[in-house]
Amino acid sequence: SPEMPEGAGTVDEPYLIRDANDLGVIWLEPSACYRLDASIDLAGTTWAVAVVPWFDGTFDGNDCVIRNLHVEGVGYLGLFGQSSADAMISNLGLEVLDVNGTANYVGGLVGCHAGRVSASFCSGAVAGDSLVGGLVGANDGGIETSRATGAVDGTGVYAGGLAGRNVGKIAESCSAGAVQGG
Repeated sequence: SPEMPEGAGTVDEPYLIRDANDLGVIWLEPSACYRLDASIDLAGTTWAVAVVPWFDGTFDGNDCVIRNLHVEGVGYLGLFGQSSADAMISNLGLEVLDVNGTANYVGGLVGCHAGRVSASFCSGAVAGDSLVGGLVGANDGGIETSRATGAVDGTGVYAGGLAGRNVGKIAESCSAGAVQGG
């Protein structure tokens, strides 16, 4: 069975994420605390689902960057598929992103977001059917001091540069890039 990375998964001693293998075990303990300890290049790997399908823990990107995230799947796609109201994601950059879904809730960072995202950015292409956004597909939570750059392509309804649909709160954030969709 996969081993958890170094750390205790607590606020004081978060699990330290250093490579793709570490990223790949977050789904085992989705309520724990994590900190990116180094930038990670995921070139050469394609995910069929979100790297972390469900998350309600804390993820501190530590001002590091995850590059070349490539997801080809159905729905609830992004680095995180769904985040709960308890999820906190901060200080994280995603560069050279390529997320392609055939269904709904597709974002660069989170497909369906209900938690808090702060000081994070996504740069790259995101495509799906409905509820497609450069940062999050649907925002029911909070987003602050974040940005998304790159093309967003939704074949259905609700496509947006930052969030495909927003019923939450967004502050001090921006997007740049072409958006196509309803």
